[in-house]
Amino acid sequence: MSMLLAKAFERWRRAEPRRPATVRRYRNALGRLARLGIVRVADATRDRVERAQSDLLERGWSESSVRSEMICLRSILRFLDDREELADGQLAAVRKVALKRKTARRRRTRFLTHDEFEALAQGAARLLPRLELPLRVAVLAGPRVGELARIRAEDVRDGALSIVTRPEWGELGSCKTGERVIPVCRELQELVDKRLPKTGWWFPAMKCYRRDQLTRPFVSRSTLERALRKLRRALGVEEITWTILRHTRASWWVQGGASIYKVADWCGHNVATAELYYASLTDGYDPECEKSSELERARPIVAPTVAKPRPFLYGPPPIGYQHGPNGVGVEVNVEGALTVRLVFSLYLKCGSVMKVVRDLMARKIPSPTGRARWHHETVRAILRNRAYLGLVVLDGEDRPGVHQAIVDRAIFDRVQKGLAENDTRRSVAADAKPARRVAT
Repeated sequence: MSMLLAKAFERWRRAEPRRPATVRRYRNALGRLARLGIVRVADATRDRVERAQSDLLERGWSESSVRSEMICLRSILRFLDDREELADGQLAAVRKVALKRKTARRRRTRFLTHDEFEALAQGAARLLPRLELPLRVAVLAGPRVGELARIRAEDVRDGALSIVTRPEWGELGSCKTGERVIPVCRELQELVDKRLPKTGWWFPAMKCYRRDQLTRPFVSRSTLERALRKLRRALGVEEITWTILRHTRASWWVQGGASIYKVADWCGHNVATAELYYASLTDGYDPECEKSSELERARPIVAPTVAKPRPFLYGPPPIGYQHGPNGVGVEVNVEGALTVRLVFSLYLKCGSVMKVVRDLMARKIPSPTGRARWHHETVRAILRNRAYLGLVVLDGEDRPGVHQAIVDRAIFDRVQKGLAENDTRRSVAADAKPARRVAT
């Protein structure tokens, strides 16, 4: 008998820490899908999912709401597919009927002027005093809201703010793009000297939640988001989010003369994303921002006088490589290179990405992010990465890089052939599988 979706949901919920709001949203979505006839895992076929989407749209649901419901369903199915407990091609068939966006997602966001932000901060000081300092730190340093909540006073030293991972306090909201260093501007240094705590968490949890402080001594991400929504309603201002405050900091850096490469490092973006958002700032924003001399006095991530080669174009080097001394150049990381070669050899031996994942976790080899659990997409990305041949891909063409190859061409070609055959086999199985008839 096929597994109930409710049981699969409970397994998904217990597999990793989940935010309570996410758990409630998924439980409610699965309850609505059950009333539409999708009760068991086997019921999530292409025809039934397509019919459920049509029913919701006919009832007046917006496309974004229907898309959100189906994201919940696909997350559960992907969880089962990762453990090879789903029928071949079932997840691919469900993905094919997903609603597509009619318009391209807006890739630029709004930035605040200094006057606009100062009005917001003064409103917070008058209405929600506990929110004023988080707002000022967010717009002066540019961290993500989860990183903002986890900042400690000890993270500021030598004129720089270090954004560090804190896995002991949970993965959600931590720095998802790795550790980085952000320069401390004059206004932020004044806050550090006069108003922010000298030790411990900058934004501790409220005292009324003492039981929660045993597991989370800092203010939660959801608390900050709710407080900002409450402030917006009270002031009657338009949509302003923590992401807009983060992009405001980056736009001020760019307007102040900082290079796109520096802004990308400070924000945890790759250079392509930073160029998309900040390279062509529209007219009408505040031209008064920090001078480049102040930015140059702050400690950057790498030596500012030496141009850092970027053999992988944008972002940090993949597993198996590391930056050279003082962040200049790229060299082979011996431990990471051994892991990469092991991934290729395991795939040639077993021919299955999931088997490679299980083998790596059985050997207790850490993932590229340092965690014990590997994801099949991580292994697949390693197997398809042409950087391990000593190449870079520019405009769709392979070009020689400045880094050393760590995988032989013959081995790489055999792996690509095996991946292509597996993809073809799955696609054929998904198309050939007959749809189940639903008794009426």
